[in-house]
Amino acid sequence: SFNFSTMKRIFSIIVNFLLPGFVLFILSPSATFAQVTFRRPIDNLRNPPVASYYDNNGSAAGAVDYRCSAQTYNNHQGTDFLPTYFAEHVLSAARGGVYSIYDLCPTWGYWGSSCGGRFGNHVRMDHDGNLLDGVGTVTIYAHMLYNMAGSWVNRQIVPCGYFIGSAGSSGSSSGLHTHFEVRRRGHPRDDPYAGRCNARGI
Repeated sequence: SFNFSTMKRIFSIIVNFLLPGFVLFILSPSATFAQVTFRRPIDNLRNPPVASYYDNNGSAAGAVDYRCSAQTYNNHQGTDFLPTYFAEHVLSAARGGVYSIYDLCPTWGYWGSSCGGRFGNHVRMDHDGNLLDGVGTVTIYAHMLYNMAGSWVNRQIVPCGYFIGSAGSSGSSSGLHTHFEVRRRGHPRDDPYAGRCNARGI
C-alpha cells in the first residue's frame, strides 16, 4: 500500500538523484565555470595604488568608479595599478593557464596606439575549464616591457602569484602602469571592484 514510508523513499530519490541532474541540465551553459577570486597583480604599489578604476557606466556617457566618483574614464574595462618602479614584477592573480602572449610592441607606447590591440605587450590567462582555451574566466595583464611578457610561461599552468611579466608602458598608454582586466565568457568584469558603485575600500 502507498504509505508514509513509500512517500519518504520517493522524495529521497527525487532529492538525491533526479533533482541535481535536472539543476545541472538547466545551468549547463555555465555549470563548469566556478567563481574565481583574485589577488592584486602587483605587490609593490605607489600611493595611491590605482590610477583608474573600472567604469561602471560602460559605454554610456560619464564615468563612474566603484566609489561613485570619477577616478576612471569612459568605457575603461579594467583597473590600472601603479607599480612602485619600472619593470616591477607582474604576478598571476590566480592559478591558471597562460594561453596567449603578445610581445612585439616597444616598451614605451603612447595614448591611442593600436599595438597589441591597444594592450601593448600583454599576457592572457584562463582560470577555469581546461585552463588553456581562453573560455570562461580570463585575466589580461597589459602594457608590459618589450621582451618581458610571459614567453617563459606561454602555454603553461602556473600558480597564483607567479611571475608572468614586467610592468612597462607599451601600447595605448600614457605612463607606467599595469592594466588588469577580468573577462567572463568574453565580457569585461572587474575584480575586486565589481558591480555598481559602493562603499568598499581598496
